[in-house]
Amino acid sequence: MYLWLKFFHIALMFAWLIGLFSLPRLMAHLAATSPGSVEYQRLLFMVERQCKPLLYLGVPALLVGLAIPFVNHWWGQGWVHTEITLGVILLGYNGFCWKLLQDFQDGRNRYSLTWYRGLSTVPVVVMLLALYLAIFQPF
Repeated sequence: MYLWLKFFHIALMFAWLIGLFSLPRLMAHLAATSPGSVEYQRLLFMVERQCKPLLYLGVPALLVGLAIPFVNHWWGQGWVHTEITLGVILLGYNGFCWKLLQDFQDGRNRYSLTWYRGLSTVPVVVMLLALYLAIFQPF
């Protein structure tokens, strides 16, 4: 049972993180393009078709991930609670990106190209921390 949960958790996390990695990059390109242009519409279409469906995978990925500590009796370990916290942070990031995407669709972007490039580092840092915790289980 554990290996199946691990398999599905990793597969769902990969897909979700692909969306979280690529969405801010596409939003950076949107920020550098004038609203209403053909390029802007093309980028919005790319976001709708490629990134947005992947953002729906966050909750299933975390639910499967929450089952793993119960199966292995790891629930009392501190690193598990930190992993869950990182997952909640990524869900919040996901929601924030969703809000930013809505602003782009309404033509109300408030941030610069550089800001979006910085924003794209957040899921990378959180993923590396979660990976460290899962592999080394430090506490």
